[in-house]
Amino acid sequence: MVPERATEALMSSFKNLAVILRTWSNNKDIAKAVVRALNAGIGRIIVIVKDDDPSNYGNVEAWLAGAIEANVGRITVLPMRVGYSWSNALNYGFDEIRRLNLAAAVRDEAQIDYVLNVSNETLYEPSTVEAMVAEISSDASIGAVGTSFAGRQNGNAIDLGKSYIHPRNTMMLVRWTDYVTLGGFSPRCDQLGGQEDLDWLMRLEQKGSKWTLLDLKVPLLVGVNHHQPTKEAREMKAIAGILSMNAEITANFGKAIQRLY
Repeated sequence: MVPERATEALMSSFKNLAVILRTWSNNKDIAKAVVRALNAGIGRIIVIVKDDDPSNYGNVEAWLAGAIEANVGRITVLPMRVGYSWSNALNYGFDEIRRLNLAAAVRDEAQIDYVLNVSNETLYEPSTVEAMVAEISSDASIGAVGTSFAGRQNGNAIDLGKSYIHPRNTMMLVRWTDYVTLGGFSPRCDQLGGQEDLDWLMRLEQKGSKWTLLDLKVPLLVGVNHHQPTKEAREMKAIAGILSMNAEITANFGKAIQRLY
């Protein structure tokens, strides 16, 4: 059952902002994530559903039916039947934003300027979105804004590790025009173990733009059976692979990245 607030029409404070959510048909968490985005005033909500099982798409749509009906034109649920991965799902969401912006341009309507990539387990507040939008809109050379996180597991604080000291797609705000210029998140990073956000940030720096990291300490829920040190080891290995593959960028640009790693 969808939380009651998801069936109400909620005001959009950020009509030029879209959020991309991804799910393997975890209906309860995706419903909460949609409500969170609506409460934050995000203008467009795009949900990418891993759809190997034809029932997944229908299940997610059923859970969100009330929210979709009440918030006409704000929520899009897209099944992804082939090639689902974290990077590919994000890029699929950006493809939808490209379509929406083209349609808006034809109608001479306002387009989406910023895109928020966020995990369903990220418990942000409306003030978090406000701070990130204020930061990215303050300087046209800022292509991405991230935040720090406060890891939580079984009600206890948990150290997320060094791999979270740069903006992560766990909650990263991206300028649409920079995404268009740079292209999508690299699926090769999925094969390395993640960190597609780091690879993208390095290319952002190479272009001459910059990124910032706000210290907002956004709560991030870690699964009951999740072992963070194992994930951290995998991601640090992925970081090493990305730095190696992007050796020229790392040497000649990547100034902020070099300070971290």
